[in-house]
Amino acid sequence: MPAASQGVNGDYYFRLSNSMFYGPKTAAGWGSGVNLRGATGSANVIYSGWLSFPQSQRYTSIDGTQYKVNHINVPRLTQSLVDQGLIMVYYLYQNSVHQLPYTSDAGPGVGPAKTSTISYLPKPGRILITIYTHDNSASVGLGSIQFRYVIVPGGVVATLKNKNIDLNDQLAVDNALKELRL
Repeated sequence: MPAASQGVNGDYYFRLSNSMFYGPKTAAGWGSGVNLRGATGSANVIYSGWLSFPQSQRYTSIDGTQYKVNHINVPRLTQSLVDQGLIMVYYLYQNSVHQLPYTSDAGPGVGPAKTSTISYLPKPGRILITIYTHDNSASVGLGSIQFRYVIVPGGVVATLKNKNIDLNDQLAVDNALKELRL
């Protein structure tokens, strides 16, 4: 607690060493203060190390687009996490880390480079990793790329108090957006 002689009535005081916030100061003093430091921890984040595929890639077609597909096993990935959590996947290639989805000009090792996109699809128990070439040739594979995932479980669902917002009313829309900002 700050010394009673410090500051004047109406002042606020923040102690960096312990994240305590005091004030406003009154004739009676500073009061007990509030600790602004949140709980330690990683918010139940689940993450993996760098993983290689445990099996060979396979070919598939979705809506006429040719894909090469593989998967990484994620035993803790439940339908609830898929539906309500945040799932991110990264890949490591030649000491460079990229977040998926990722689009680049990649070559099959021989011949011209081809624009391709690596993406992912979370499913309970595993994450599918897909790659497709934009010319639909499915000629670029995943090779020895390693992947890691980060899963953040959902907490509190953001909802609006007033669900009947007139989208033509600028003030109503502005108030709704302010309500969603935490």
